[in-house]
Amino acid sequence: METDGKIVGMITERDMQRRVVAKGASPEKTEVMAAMTSRIVVTSPGTDMEEALKVMTASKVRSLPDVDEKAVLVGLARVADIAKALSEKAVTQLH
Repeated sequence: METDGKIVGMITERDMQRRVVAKGASPEKTEVMAAMTSRIVVTSPGTDMEEALKVMTASKVRSLPDVDEKAVLVGLARVADIAKALSEKAVTQLH
């Protein structure tokens, strides 16, 4: 979720499973604010993939918003994307 360009929360499939479905609430009637994570760990676009993966692991998150110096969302790094990129990099280095 974004307000005036600033991230105020993020909702993922995991949030929906843990905060809505597991509690027997209706996904159709639950407001995003009730299910979203409001403590967001962010990184900057200049962070390298290894560092982003370390931050994700330490924070136990699977998605890491990239924000600029004004805390405006400019991208989203997902653990699956990083794992794929690092895997491709490793294969390239082997050849």
